[in-house]
Amino acid sequence: MDGDGRAVVIRIVVSRALSVYRRSKNPDSEDWFGLGADKVLATLGILIITTYIVKAMYKKWQNYRARRRVENEGDERDERNRDNLIKRIVGTLQERDHECPICLGEANFPVLTNCGHVFCCSCIIRYWKQSKTIFDPCDCAYCRCTFNKLLPIRWPTPGASDEIDEQFQKNNVDLEDYNKRFSTEKPRLESILFQVKKFIRKNWIDIVRILVLPVCSVIYVCLSAEPKHPDEVLEFFDNLFLTILLFAALIRWLRNYLAERRGVQ
Repeated sequence: MDGDGRAVVIRIVVSRALSVYRRSKNPDSEDWFGLGADKVLATLGILIITTYIVKAMYKKWQNYRARRRVENEGDERDERNRDNLIKRIVGTLQERDHECPICLGEANFPVLTNCGHVFCCSCIIRYWKQSKTIFDPCDCAYCRCTFNKLLPIRWPTPGASDEIDEQFQKNNVDLEDYNKRFSTEKPRLESILFQVKKFIRKNWIDIVRILVLPVCSVIYVCLSAEPKHPDEVLEFFDNLFLTILLFAALIRWLRNYLAERRGVQ
């Protein structure tokens, strides 16, 4: 069962437990669902949660074994790649002349990326603005690795000429702008929007219960001929909503299970 199904089951178990507790404190209170329905829903939820826990533990154990095999095989490869990167960066810093892979000329105001390649500052900034949005870090034009910081290498000393001073100021502004965007841990607009979307997708059930169901309850109380207490109407809509979601989750889980069985056969 997926995350939404498990969330529905957990909420139903909690809702039914609270309903049973409320009825035990106030035996005369009315309830839209009887004690039998409470027991059936709670028992069904407990069985599903138990099945999921056993299946998740077994799957986690299998993933752990597979991950350990991959890690053991990849440790030596990662160490070789790291050593090669360090050697390439050290060799690049020791060189006096650098060629820009974008303009194929001598690098003007050269900058070094995280992956160890050198570009003209103006070339790599222009390449970033043309290939990415201002919210995404640039990919190296040589090896396609994403880098989040640019380091200046042997820039000309300002004050030699007006042209050099103008280029120095412009490249320095672009360099600081790029590094401030991607070399720090400050949340960007895209990251904030992604987190909001992720929160809504993860907690949409509670958002509907908090925002939509009270409105439906008020409308029902206002339009109903028989007077009902708003709390009772709200509990009815909440139970009805969770029950519908539970059956939808069970149907989806059954369809996925049958599809997996057909695939295995």
